[in-house]
Amino acid sequence: MRPLKLTLSAFGPYAKEEIIDFTKLNGKNIFLITGVTGAGKTTIFDAISYALFGEASGTSRETTSLRSHFAKDNIYTYVEFEFEVKNNIYYVKRSPEQEVAKLRGDGTTKKNSTVELRLPKGDKPLTKVNEVNEKIREIMGVDKEQFRQIVMLPQGEFRQLLEAKSTVREDIFREIFGTQTFLKIQRNLREKRTKLQDELKISYSKREVYIRSLKAENGNELNILKEKTDIDVTTIEELAKVVILDDKKTNKIITLKIEKLKENISLIEKNIALINENNKKILKKENAEENLNKHKNLEKEIEEKIYKLNESKKALEVKIIDDNRLALEKKLKIRLEELEKAIYNENLYKKEYDEATNNLKINNDNEELRNHIKEEIIRLTPYEEKIKIYEEKNKIVLKQENYFKSLKNKKEQCDEEINLLKQNIDELVKKITKGLEAEGRYKALEISLENHKNIRQILIDLYKSYNDYFKKTNDVDIEKQQTLKKEEDFKKIRAEYQHKEDLFRKAQAGILAEKLKENMPCPVCGSTNHPNKSKRVLGVPTEEELKNLKIILENKEKDYTTALLNLKSLNVEKETLLKRSIETICNQNKKILGEEFFKVIEFQKQQEFIKEIGVNIKNKINITNNEMIDLRNILLSKAESEKDKEIKEKHLQQQELLIKDLIEKITDNKAILASELQILSSIEKEIPKDLRDLNIVKEKMSLLKLKLMKSEKELKLAQERVGKATTNYSSAKEILNLSNKEKNHILNEYESEKDELEKALKLNKFPSYEYFKKSYLDKNNIELLEEEINNYKEKYKVLLAVYEECYNNAKGLEIINIIDLKEKISTYKIKENELNKDLASLKARILNNKENLKKINEISNEIKYKEDKFKIIAELENVAYGDKGNLKKITFESYVLTSYFDEIIQAANIRLEKMSSGRFELKRKEDLGKGNKKQGLDLEVIDYHTGKARDVKTLSGGEGFKASLSLALGLADVIQSYAGGISIDTMFIDEGFGTLDPASLDNAIECLLSLQKGGRLVGVISHVPELKERVEAILEVKSDKDGSKTKFIIN
Repeated sequence: MRPLKLTLSAFGPYAKEEIIDFTKLNGKNIFLITGVTGAGKTTIFDAISYALFGEASGTSRETTSLRSHFAKDNIYTYVEFEFEVKNNIYYVKRSPEQEVAKLRGDGTTKKNSTVELRLPKGDKPLTKVNEVNEKIREIMGVDKEQFRQIVMLPQGEFRQLLEAKSTVREDIFREIFGTQTFLKIQRNLREKRTKLQDELKISYSKREVYIRSLKAENGNELNILKEKTDIDVTTIEELAKVVILDDKKTNKIITLKIEKLKENISLIEKNIALINENNKKILKKENAEENLNKHKNLEKEIEEKIYKLNESKKALEVKIIDDNRLALEKKLKIRLEELEKAIYNENLYKKEYDEATNNLKINNDNEELRNHIKEEIIRLTPYEEKIKIYEEKNKIVLKQENYFKSLKNKKEQCDEEINLLKQNIDELVKKITKGLEAEGRYKALEISLENHKNIRQILIDLYKSYNDYFKKTNDVDIEKQQTLKKEEDFKKIRAEYQHKEDLFRKAQAGILAEKLKENMPCPVCGSTNHPNKSKRVLGVPTEEELKNLKIILENKEKDYTTALLNLKSLNVEKETLLKRSIETICNQNKKILGEEFFKVIEFQKQQEFIKEIGVNIKNKINITNNEMIDLRNILLSKAESEKDKEIKEKHLQQQELLIKDLIEKITDNKAILASELQILSSIEKEIPKDLRDLNIVKEKMSLLKLKLMKSEKELKLAQERVGKATTNYSSAKEILNLSNKEKNHILNEYESEKDELEKALKLNKFPSYEYFKKSYLDKNNIELLEEEINNYKEKYKVLLAVYEECYNNAKGLEIINIIDLKEKISTYKIKENELNKDLASLKARILNNKENLKKINEISNEIKYKEDKFKIIAELENVAYGDKGNLKKITFESYVLTSYFDEIIQAANIRLEKMSSGRFELKRKEDLGKGNKKQGLDLEVIDYHTGKARDVKTLSGGEGFKASLSLALGLADVIQSYAGGISIDTMFIDEGFGTLDPASLDNAIECLLSLQKGGRLVGVISHVPELKERVEAILEVKSDKDGSKTKFIIN
């Protein structure tokens, strides 16, 4: 970094704007800053540090104290700094929070801090504090603390780099020499170690679950060993193999027993099949006989159906005559209805004819009234034209009067509007003034709000991480209780099952003995004599109960093993959350949380502490938001007011022109109105008073015309109605005569058909018409009846043939009972089922043990592989972090940095040897510190007067200054020698030369002057006269009652 131009305004002792142009040095790469105490020499360094990092160069100076006490309230405090890094030019401007004069009125207002960073190549400027600070750090390659130790040595703090701890130097050198990769290797090794540890824990848990899933007979040693806390995996694997071999032998024995039982069952089943076949033949003959007898019982019903069929066929012929009679009956009914309607119409139309004749006579009598109406219409017609002229003239006069009134009203309104516009314009000017004051305040608040929001989000994330950690802790406690409960349930059910299984097996002999009968072979030994049967034990569970209990046991065991895995997994997640989330965020945000936070140990109190900070930040955000809302409203009001003011000023001009025009028009209109009123008066005398309204005259004539038209129309309608009524009445009489004739003709035909029907009923011997209707069936039903009769006859023949066949097949056979044989099979099958269940249980146990043993073996191999890998990774991680196995206690990154540090010490000693006349030499400590703490970058000094090495903190003030200056210069030399490193083109030194004796001072000056050859810029603040004599470029700082000023003097 090389400074180009520094501008200070109302900053420290500089009351007004002060510009320091470093380009005026013209190649003089060392310059001295001189002036009386308090003039503002150190302030120049403060300004550079504040512009870059937002803080002064010394730790004792607060940002809020940077505003000049000499400055007037209307001058803003700010610093502008233009500098060059690697041929790129940057510009940064910062202003602190300050009290400045209000734009209007008396007093001051608070202006928030602002920042702006302009980048090369026309990139968009940065204005957010966090963004600018991050970018400056990226450009410079160091933060503010590192800058104070390697670029700017503040007054009283020049020994910081010399006396810094190994860890502090490690942070500085990491940024400078880019050794983050080596740190990343360290962290990768630690992450791999942690990951392998977690994986091994899970693998151990999995293997333990599979070991506990191994099964054996009650009392077997395997059941005891697998429940122990310290499990011997090898012994368990050997025992499990023995259990599998024993189970396989038992499996063969049970299989042979099952095969023997199946042979016995097969012989009995063949005998049962033969007996069943004979029994079926007998039953078939009995069924055939029963079916034949049932069919014979339907014979009487079929005879009745034959009689019904014959009667239906006769009724079918009579039906044709009856249908004709019914059709004529229907037709006669229609004709009678038509006759009734014709009589009704003849009476109706006669009545209408009489009414129409009377109405025509009444209308003929109104002729005299019609003639009177016509005469009145002729009398009123001439007044219409005169009234039109009168009304036209009256309208003109009224219009003229209204126009005159409107002109007067407009003038009054115009006067009022002009006064109102003037008042509005005055109010808008006040609003615009207030808006100008709000603009500056709003910009400052925006920056402050963004900073508060960023901090609040960090606190929210951290607070949530604590909640997640507490929840996970609670989950672990709950899961632990559930796991203990499931373990207790599992052990309780297991004990109950083992007890009941023992009872069941012991009671099997008693269950079989109950089913034995004399002279029947025993399914176990084959004996037919049973003199001493076993007795059944009371309280023994059934096989179904035992099976259900076993399913419950397996489920409980599965629940317990699953819970164990879940508990271990939750513990791992809890520890991971603590290390990778909470601790990381806290360490990254130490400044936000403050020192007091890290003194709190309890997590709950830490979270409360974070909440308290968050509430304070939220309150600040709310206050800022509320103020910004008010300011936004003011700014919006200002913009609207400016537009409104411009519109209202234009409108005022228009209104003033309008009122002038209105006065002229009022004068002209007054004369015209008087002339029109005189003409109107002369017209009124020619028209009667009651006829001066044209509407009244028109209404009278309209009513007369309507009355005349109505009377004439009613006459015409009466004439038409008489003609129509005459026609309708004649037509109705003619239709009535015709309907009478047709009715008489159909009635004769109906009587004739009725006689034919009675003859047909007698001929077919139907006793009544109702009997005929009951006997009638349609053609389809007759066909169905015939089919039913035929089917009966055919089925009888078939049933008879089947019976004869079954009778011949069952000749000589008798029914034999097979219940005893089935009971024997049932006994054998029960035994077979019991053996099958034992076999299935045994096979399941063999399969379970094989699979679990395979899984145990696979996981053991996996554990062996991971343990070997963990051993290597753990050893590497210990060495990389300077722990066990690393005798020098130096981390991997520190080891790399020591080579850079050795070069820095070597470069520093060249200057220290000269400045101390060969007495002192800096040396890197290589022995272990107290408590074997990690070192590698600690310093000591060899004093050749005593021949011993001692701590650098024992150096006196002058000795310490020489060592610090040498170290800073040596660091700069080494940095410059590495391509791609940080560009240290500048060094600032504040005081310290006053502690040197003349010889040391002379040597120090020679060292500084030699830097000019390398092109490095060195700025020195000192009161030492020898420096002023030897340095060619001087920045002189003068102070008076109006504040300080600067000037470059080049000798």
